[in-house]
Amino acid sequence: MGVFDRLSEPVFLREYQDHSDQIQQLKEIYPTLNEVGKSVLLKDMQLIEYGMIGEKNIAFELSHSHLPMYIIHDLCEILLLFVSRVAARSDIYTIFYSIY
Repeated sequence: MGVFDRLSEPVFLREYQDHSDQIQQLKEIYPTLNEVGKSVLLKDMQLIEYGMIGEKNIAFELSHSHLPMYIIHDLCEILLLFVSRVAARSDIYTIFYSIY
C-alpha cells in the first residue's frame, strides 16, 4: 500500500501562483532607469512573462494528465522558507547560503 495507490488524479500540493505583482513592481521602476537599465529591465520583464506562460501551461497539462501524482510548484521557495525558520534556532542558514 503505497502513497500513490489512493490517487486517481493529479493533486496540487501547492498551486501555481501568478507573478504579475513582480512585473508591476518592475514597471514602476522602469521610468527611473537610464537607457541601459531600461533595456535590461525590458528583457527581464519579457523573460518573466514567458516563464509565467510556460508555468501556467505546464500546470494545465499536468492537471489534465489523469496521472496519479503530487505536484508542488516553487519547491525552492518552500525550502528557503523552511531553512529561514530553522535558521532562527541554529546556524544552518549561514551554512545553506554559503553552499547555495
